[in-house]
Amino acid sequence: MNTIKRCFLSIFAAVLMFSLIACEKEGPMEKAGKKADQAIEETGKKADQTVEKAGEAVEEAADAVKKKTE
Repeated sequence: MNTIKRCFLSIFAAVLMFSLIACEKEGPMEKAGKKADQAIEETGKKADQTVEKAGEAVEEAADAVKKKTE
């Protein structure tokens, strides 16, 4: 009976420990990392938009040159 109680208490303690670890709050480094990831993603999106706009401007300029040379 004593062995069963020890086994039960050991299992209970392990489950409690793992549940507390899983509920751990994010630290400042994790938050900073997430913010940096978001900033990089936004910068990439804006860069893509800028490249797209520049490509459209180049195409318009090329069309204008073609019209003038015709």
